[in-house]
Amino acid sequence: MDTSEERSNLDANAQPAAESAGVPNQSENPAEAGPAETSGQFADAGLPTAQGDALFSAQPAGPEVIEPAQPVAVEPVPAAAFPPEPQTPPAPPAAPFEPGRGTSRPTQAAEPVPVLRQPGLILLVALVAAIAFDLAFFDQSAGLQWAIFIHLAILGLLAGTLIEKKHIPWQSILLMVPLSLSSIATVFRSETFTLMSLVIFGLTALVLLAASYLSGEWIGYRLREYLLSLFNLIGAALIGLPRGLMEAAKAGRAEGQRGKSTGKGLLAVLRGVLLAIPLLLIFGALFSAADQVFAKNLEGLFAWLRLDNWDRLLPQAILVGVLTWMFFGGLWFALTHSIEKRAPRDDQPAMPPFLGMTESTVILLSLNLLFAAFLLIQFRYFFAGQANITQEGFTYAEYARRGFFELLGAGGIAWLVHYALSSFTKREKLGQRLLFSLLASVLIAQVGVVLVSAYMRLGMYEQAYGFTQSRLVAHWVIILLGAVLLGSLLMEWTHALRHMALVLFVALMVFALGFSLMNADATIARLNLNRAAQGEDLDASFLVYSLSEDATGRLFNTYNQKTLPAEQQQVLGYVLSCRAARFAEAETSRRGWASWSWPRENAQGLYTQNQGVLLRSPLGTKDGTPGFNFKGEWIYCGAALPEN
Repeated sequence: MDTSEERSNLDANAQPAAESAGVPNQSENPAEAGPAETSGQFADAGLPTAQGDALFSAQPAGPEVIEPAQPVAVEPVPAAAFPPEPQTPPAPPAAPFEPGRGTSRPTQAAEPVPVLRQPGLILLVALVAAIAFDLAFFDQSAGLQWAIFIHLAILGLLAGTLIEKKHIPWQSILLMVPLSLSSIATVFRSETFTLMSLVIFGLTALVLLAASYLSGEWIGYRLREYLLSLFNLIGAALIGLPRGLMEAAKAGRAEGQRGKSTGKGLLAVLRGVLLAIPLLLIFGALFSAADQVFAKNLEGLFAWLRLDNWDRLLPQAILVGVLTWMFFGGLWFALTHSIEKRAPRDDQPAMPPFLGMTESTVILLSLNLLFAAFLLIQFRYFFAGQANITQEGFTYAEYARRGFFELLGAGGIAWLVHYALSSFTKREKLGQRLLFSLLASVLIAQVGVVLVSAYMRLGMYEQAYGFTQSRLVAHWVIILLGAVLLGSLLMEWTHALRHMALVLFVALMVFALGFSLMNADATIARLNLNRAAQGEDLDASFLVYSLSEDATGRLFNTYNQKTLPAEQQQVLGYVLSCRAARFAEAETSRRGWASWSWPRENAQGLYTQNQGVLLRSPLGTKDGTPGFNFKGEWIYCGAALPEN
């Protein structure tokens, strides 16, 4: 047997011994590497080359088969021949659990529950906001209150952000802009529906801001997330105070020193106040007995604590307590749990589709046929003349007045049907998707024509009976609903219907801010006065009772321009005198700075500047109430209408 074969047999026996001695095996087949290479391996391992060769020459050549139970004698190697073992670095902290890296989740990897770092200061912010809210709203007339409330909420969030050292995403800052503008708009309008739309938008935007304050994901919310945000915020307002304090206290105890910075500081202040009160009472009594002037000033300072004031103080105290509780809950949720990701991914449906394509096709075809039949009849009457209407037994005005809200409701329901079917219908094939989009597009187009029909009916009705707030609102609703339908059509073909909630939110914002900029009452006054200038009747009672101070400037401009017939001009003068009397009586009940509003301030200036107009139209008196006679009807000019 030659030398290479001999070394191969020896290597088969020496390898287990080398492994047991801690010698690394750097080649799966050292025989193939050759003697020089093998010797180098031992040299790299810290063994002398001679000792490495001794491993191969210690056992003489023998038969091909070696007894496996027979151990191989290995010459002991001095410890100094091995290099020192490297120092084991300290174990790094446990990494977060990932699927596939273990069978159980380490305790250290569990995500901590978000808690307030400074709950005492957040509670103080909520208390200050509650007191300011009470001063602005309690026993005050309408004015600055809503703007104060919204900006208190924004300032409270910003203050909490600084206290808790949080980061505000740009989406949340963006949402603050229309929220602030809508609240400021309430100061410059007094028309009821305008204020209502601004308040509804403000509440919606505030809920979205608080629910997504730290994540900024309100842009990706769907309708489901909108509703969940509302419910989560209501729940936080109810249970946020005890839960937030308990979570902060628990976290403080777990982290030791952190408890000193959370609740102990506030508790120390409260203890100091309780200890100081008896001392202040003692020294105050001594100083009052020693000096009569000091006693008189002290009595005036605490006059608000008299028993006869408690019928006002007690409700205020209860209101402040309730508001503090709720404000803290809202701040707690916004500064902790709003960081959670709630917006679904673009490819994640709100609910797995469960409706078959056949069912959706039947529904869409049925609705399309019904809408088509209705539109054929509508075209007949609208474009064939009034004679076709009178043949049915009712007048043109009756036809215009009838069915408007039904058409508006039909359009809204049809849009909801399309939205539901688009969300829940399974469309796995390209042909199914194209068929559904085609049928839905035809339905949306027909709904648009129905809205045009409703718009034309409304115009006919206004030509016959004049303009009111509800009719002007209806115009806006039809226009915005048409815009939503157009958006639905575009999203249907671009497969972006998940953004419908954002479209509705923007539509609400445009409606509220646009309606405010338009000045609804001034517009209604202008349109009705233009009808009167063309010979139509002027509704004096509507001008007196139904228009807010937003229309005062327009009424004075029309009177001073003398564009009305003589009789109508005289009626408008009485209307202005009557509105001035009602305004003066109502202003006596106005209270502090929180009741200030621009329409009332502007009206006060106009009534003062146009005293000549008011003197030319003196009011009479009936039943002790000033007023004037209009076509046999006595128009009362008191702030409150007399009881019948």
